[in-house]
Amino acid sequence: MTLCVGTLCDDRKTIVLVADRMFGIGGWAEAELNIRKATAIHKDWMVMIAGNDVAPAVDIIDDLRSRLKV
Repeated sequence: MTLCVGTLCDDRKTIVLVADRMFGIGGWAEAELNIRKATAIHKDWMVMIAGNDVAPAVDIIDDLRSRLKV
């Protein structure tokens, strides 16, 4: 199971993001890899991804980065 959590702290001045590094294939194989489920798309914005098929998210994130000029 993937974990991605975000919470507001410090009177809403700070956001804390937490994600695991687990990667699974079809429910029969799992590994803890050096991957990032949270990544910057702008100097002030982060995006977190999780799910069964996140392949489309990679293209969307790349497109957002190019439009936002990170």
